[in-house]
Amino acid sequence: MMGRRHTRVLSAWIAGFAVLLPAARAYGQAAPTATPPGQGAPPVVPSGPVQPAPNGGGKPEALVDPSGLPVEVRGVLEGEFLPDFLPRDPAVAALAPYLHRRVTKVVTKLALDSFQDVVVPTITVPADTRFTTELARALLAQALAGADSGGGRFGDGSVGIVPSGDDAVTVVITLRAQKVLGDVSVDLHDAPFSREELLRVLEVGPGTELSAGDIPRLAVVADEFFVKRGYPGARIFFDVRRAPRSTADTGLGDAVLVIDVAPGTPLRLARRSFVVAAGDFGEVAGELEKYKVKAGERADEDTIAAADADLEQRLRARGFFQATVRSRVVPDSGTTRLAVEATLGPRSEVRFEGASHFDGDALRGALDLEHETERSAAHLGDKLRVFYKNRGFLDVDLTVEYRGGPLDKLHLLVFHIVENNKVVVRKRVYPCLTAGALALVEKAPRDATALGNEIDSFLEEALPGGDLTRAAAPAVDDAFTLGAGRGSGLPGSFVPGGRRAAPLDLEPKRTFVPETYARAADHLQSLYRADGYLAAVVGPVQPLRRACAKGTPPDQCLPIASKVAPLDVCAVDARGLPTTPPDPDPRLVCVPDAATGATCESELDLRIPIKLGPRTILWDVQFQGARAIAPSDLLAETGLSLGSAASTVALDDARRKLLTYYQARGYAFAQVKWVLDKSPDNTRGRARFEIAEGDLVLVGAIEIHGNPRTREAILRKRIVLEVGQPYTTAGVRRTQELLGALGVFSAVDIHLEDPYLPQKKKTVIVTVTERPLYVLEASGGFYTAEGFRVGGEFGDRNVLGRAISFGVVGNVAYLPTPLVIDPVARANFGDLDFGARVAGRLTASLQFPETGLGPLFRGSIDALAVHDLQRDFYVRKFAVAPTLTFSPARNFQIQFSPSVEANATRIFGDLNVTDPSDPRARAFLYPRGSTYAFAQKLSVSWDRRDNSLDATRGTFFSFGAEHVDAFPVGSTDPTKPKCLQDASDPSAANFCESHFVKLQTTIAGYVPIRGRLRFAVELRAGMNVPLVASSKTYPDRLFFLGGAESMRAYLPNTFIPQDQADTIQKSSDPVKQAAGTIVRGGDLLINPHAELRIPLSDSLETVVFVDAGNLWRDPASYPWRDGGRFVLHYSVGTGIRLLTPVFPLALDIGINPNPRPWELGYNLFNFRIGLF
Repeated sequence: MMGRRHTRVLSAWIAGFAVLLPAARAYGQAAPTATPPGQGAPPVVPSGPVQPAPNGGGKPEALVDPSGLPVEVRGVLEGEFLPDFLPRDPAVAALAPYLHRRVTKVVTKLALDSFQDVVVPTITVPADTRFTTELARALLAQALAGADSGGGRFGDGSVGIVPSGDDAVTVVITLRAQKVLGDVSVDLHDAPFSREELLRVLEVGPGTELSAGDIPRLAVVADEFFVKRGYPGARIFFDVRRAPRSTADTGLGDAVLVIDVAPGTPLRLARRSFVVAAGDFGEVAGELEKYKVKAGERADEDTIAAADADLEQRLRARGFFQATVRSRVVPDSGTTRLAVEATLGPRSEVRFEGASHFDGDALRGALDLEHETERSAAHLGDKLRVFYKNRGFLDVDLTVEYRGGPLDKLHLLVFHIVENNKVVVRKRVYPCLTAGALALVEKAPRDATALGNEIDSFLEEALPGGDLTRAAAPAVDDAFTLGAGRGSGLPGSFVPGGRRAAPLDLEPKRTFVPETYARAADHLQSLYRADGYLAAVVGPVQPLRRACAKGTPPDQCLPIASKVAPLDVCAVDARGLPTTPPDPDPRLVCVPDAATGATCESELDLRIPIKLGPRTILWDVQFQGARAIAPSDLLAETGLSLGSAASTVALDDARRKLLTYYQARGYAFAQVKWVLDKSPDNTRGRARFEIAEGDLVLVGAIEIHGNPRTREAILRKRIVLEVGQPYTTAGVRRTQELLGALGVFSAVDIHLEDPYLPQKKKTVIVTVTERPLYVLEASGGFYTAEGFRVGGEFGDRNVLGRAISFGVVGNVAYLPTPLVIDPVARANFGDLDFGARVAGRLTASLQFPETGLGPLFRGSIDALAVHDLQRDFYVRKFAVAPTLTFSPARNFQIQFSPSVEANATRIFGDLNVTDPSDPRARAFLYPRGSTYAFAQKLSVSWDRRDNSLDATRGTFFSFGAEHVDAFPVGSTDPTKPKCLQDASDPSAANFCESHFVKLQTTIAGYVPIRGRLRFAVELRAGMNVPLVASSKTYPDRLFFLGGAESMRAYLPNTFIPQDQADTIQKSSDPVKQAAGTIVRGGDLLINPHAELRIPLSDSLETVVFVDAGNLWRDPASYPWRDGGRFVLHYSVGTGIRLLTPVFPLALDIGINPNPRPWELGYNLFNFRIGLF
């Protein structure tokens, strides 16, 4: 058994004293029983000397010292001292002749079953020292306290004597050494268990005290563990090594336990067999097939037990409440078989009798029989009682009955329920508070209303029914009761009550659940203590419910005043500190009793005593143990301010900041704790931060694991930590960011080797998990509109192991002429060659981390080829865009992306589109004919949101500037107007050259209000600036409004710019005029919008929003120009957000409060993934 530290003190036993006798007398004499280690009585130094007994032969006498403690005698043979393991019958002589003899020397030695690398202390005694029991105790105590530089400490010891002459003895002290573990090193050799799991089974870890005798026990436990987990041939080796000097100096431990595991071949299950007892096999065959342990898996007892429990749960969910499952691993013809036996028992059904406020589904949901393992009547009845009481039915009466005999195949579990009236809270009284007592409160509730709101918010989160989809419940009256704390504060007038229709709302604000209110009181107490009232006491909550007078009509209650006065709960001691309040008095709570006819009113009041006591002011801050960092810097880092409230929350936060501050500077093993010394009257406090800095941890080496395909050199270029430099948390985070940005790893973990073992130089372990290397998909089919279509995707996430990612996605479609059903399409397609008849889309991407500019840069090249063939037109587009990205920080990046694109649009005949939401309108997003566009885009983004898809706090900023030059094909001829290419081709005469800069920005902010209730606001703005007077904006670079991400009362891209709208308004038929405006983009954009996001449940929330915005096309009409107007149009609405584990799904309804004649006025479907 492992030793304990307290065995080092004088509680160690004294085994006895021995004498040397001739060999002839060594046999045939009995030995006294030695006291086992750790079981002796604590040594007490006697008040006087022990008197020697008369000398004589025969069996020695047991000596008793004046303290009453027996002194055991231990024998020795032939002069050799036997420290622990004695023969059954050693020669023993009387001790008396050796008392008070002269001690010539003291010998210290280690027990045979002790660690042998520990240096025993050297003990000397003055000349002419006489041997006494007092001396023996003193020498043993000195030896136990004398752990030397050999590393180790002593758990117990024994004292013996060897005669060395007529009047002399040698005192021999035998010690059993033990060690304190500073770390445990485990090598599992790919066994599927964690280091922590094995250490938990062995019950060892840093700080464990270990003796040599513990090693065999640990070996047995480890062997049993591996056999149980399916490794019967595992071999486990233990070794105890001296800890490095730097570790021992910290006092955390003086040894390292090394565990080396050779797991061997696992025991596999060759097959499974199932037996069903007390039931029909066919009825549950489907459930048996789902048994989670399959043939071929390892015979792991824990996994098998979990599979048994899962099957048992599924059988019980099927109605077999008494079902049990047991499994055995049995030999079977030279292999191993898993025999599973399921005992079903009768099928059971649940019935509820007397329930009127809740249906069977709700009550079955409360029982949760599918997951409940304890199905006794008492336990299930208690669950239903809790269900009712959590909903305000404090007087519910419930009994459980089993119906069914041993031979019945169906048993009924019947719950007889008498719900009685729902009991609601009418008033909450705070008898110890006054307005003056709350005058200095800053952050905690300052009045009765604030207290009530805090309690209500707690109840809404803790009790059922606290969601915003229900009608508001009547408010609970919250008030102070002025005075000495006595009196109920209850009205004495007649209160209507009795039986009434049960409310549909659960009203958590008006529901009294003692356990929930106790937690609410603890919550309030923590708020006040966090505000400096360190002695504040809140609670216990005393309910006050009155009885109804006998003879009161059933639909009424005439309350009877209680004869018991509430106790004084506001007492303080002489220093003004709150005293412990008395427990609630049950005599103040009426309990209905059907047997006696006693009834109670259906409302109750609550007395919640809140005693603040004095407010503690932070008077001084001290830093003990700080050597590497100046106290002034530490104080600044804590954020504490002298003269402010001594908040426990602020001190905890300061401790975390100091710990982070040290770790960021390389003190990876720093420890910080705080102590607050308070003045006797609790008005002043001194915060003492006790800091154990430890050594500055330097990176000794860096090892990389988990990258069989990725070249190590690629990773090392992105490791910010350097050998010989401090190991800092900032370096760890930045390394994780840079490695994660490669895109080839699904996880990146960085930690120290032997993280519990402090050392000045540590090895850093970087472990990465590579994502699947290839992506390959193929698809095909026939579609009426497209014809034969084939598609596919190929991707290589790690080309040549250089973290280069390549991907291509494409599809092609061809509709043969005989299969073209539409006669218009057949005519339009008639003059097209085969290449023009093949529709398709191809995207390719190449991303590479190495650009030659360092690890903060990465590059990519994206290419796009599209041939979109429709009945009335086709659009052909080719584009290539290389991008260089610079990321100096995780949330900040700069991108530069030049691009070149070639576009061609051909419209067959007249394309009559009157609705901009018509899919055919995309034909107008590019000029007719062929054009080239060359662009260079620079963008900056700074994202401080906590979640880019569903932010609850933080800010976002982005800005982009794109320079665009676009030319119609052939327009470079200086002898022709740049708006004309070929007079014979009218379709090419509608586009002039474009030379402009597109500027756009987005600014967003998110403010949490309470819980997940939050406010979000975003502003989008943009402007196209022409560089030459004749320039017109390339159509697809215009700004558009409408849809889920801008103005939600408008269909996508249907908002008409203000200057065009003004012209349309003046026409005789605005609706017809607006229908002819197909491309509704502008060169100036402003679009602010705001949302209040309101949680309904953990996975559902609603939103109330307002969008505003406008567009302008003609620069002469801009708001700052003469004649320009600054007008904003609005959309308001609401929506639903479904919070999935991956991303939120949003569905919004937008309404236009002031629609123009051509505008619909609403948009019922705005769907998107993610939130702005």
